[in-house]
Amino acid sequence: RGGVQLNGMSGLGNNFLLDGVDMSFGENNGVGLGGVGGSGMLIDYVSLDAVAEMKATSGAASAEYSRASGGTVNLTTKSGTNHFHGSAWEYLRNDALATSTFFSNLNNLAKPELRQNQFGGNIGGPFLRNKLFFFFNYEGARVVRGKTISGTVPTPLLLSQITNPVLVNYIEQWAPLPTATTKNPQAGLYYRNDAQRDTEDTTLTRIDGNFGKSHLSFRMVHNNQLLTNPQLSLKTLQYFPVPTRNYEGSWTYMISPTMVNQFRFGYNSNPIARHTAAIDQSLDTLVPGIGYLTTEAVTLAVSGLSTIEPLDSLPANAPTKSVVDNLTWVHGAHTITTGMQFRKTDARRVQFGQGVWYRYNSINHLIQD
Repeated sequence: RGGVQLNGMSGLGNNFLLDGVDMSFGENNGVGLGGVGGSGMLIDYVSLDAVAEMKATSGAASAEYSRASGGTVNLTTKSGTNHFHGSAWEYLRNDALATSTFFSNLNNLAKPELRQNQFGGNIGGPFLRNKLFFFFNYEGARVVRGKTISGTVPTPLLLSQITNPVLVNYIEQWAPLPTATTKNPQAGLYYRNDAQRDTEDTTLTRIDGNFGKSHLSFRMVHNNQLLTNPQLSLKTLQYFPVPTRNYEGSWTYMISPTMVNQFRFGYNSNPIARHTAAIDQSLDTLVPGIGYLTTEAVTLAVSGLSTIEPLDSLPANAPTKSVVDNLTWVHGAHTITTGMQFRKTDARRVQFGQGVWYRYNSINHLIQD
């Protein structure tokens, strides 16, 4: 977890900055969905089309880069100029242009779905020439990505042998029927092609102004992402919403031709609410701050069978507030930098897990219960 590794250290030892203020998840210094243990999203926090410069520092870093045993990655976003500039683009992938997979052919299944539409654009220019400028960026993604779901599930023979009717009803409710046999008549192989779905909309807005010896800027990033993952059960989906917010304001003041002070403040929030919900909402309950969760709070784990877990929830957020001030003085052949940084992190996490666990060391133990 934590994502990129620098200087031989884990990803948790890095410092990720956007325009000089924190852009990490907060409690573990990771960035985007990968920073909190997920995968599948295309836009990692901010559109690449909005980045003007990327600087990675490890080892002997400058004075203003601290709290990182691994390295510091600082992204600087684009700003407007005295001329209007813009661009628009789209990237397309489609299963009509791809072959099927080995395991799909082996199991006589249809070609896995693939629909990837990634698109965006930006525009920037002056409000007032030489004084006030703007820049706006948008990037979106609509992805349907084929995903193979497989597992070992109870056969009708096993269901007929289980004496506990509560367990039989639970398995019939949440476990699929096998699609192929195995050497064990009580356990069958289940295999299907499904799809992971990803919806993303990211915007970056920035305003810059020159006022005498002062340069003022304000920038905000809004990133709304929703990833859904198919589960072994045909009745549930895992949802991974990540609504990112990052705000930064800065004031650069030229005290003298050899002395400049730069003050920044920033707010960063990456609330996640990973949860599993039934496709049929009559089997769900609405939990404020999370979303819909299945009302079935039992996980069944049997040695020799795939685990059945219709309930899972992990709401978490670790917003950070940053205040940074750097004073730079050029004196002859020397450059002296001093300053301060204050960062406050409020980490909150509520993990329901998978409810009540029922564990059996063997299929025979399941039958005898």
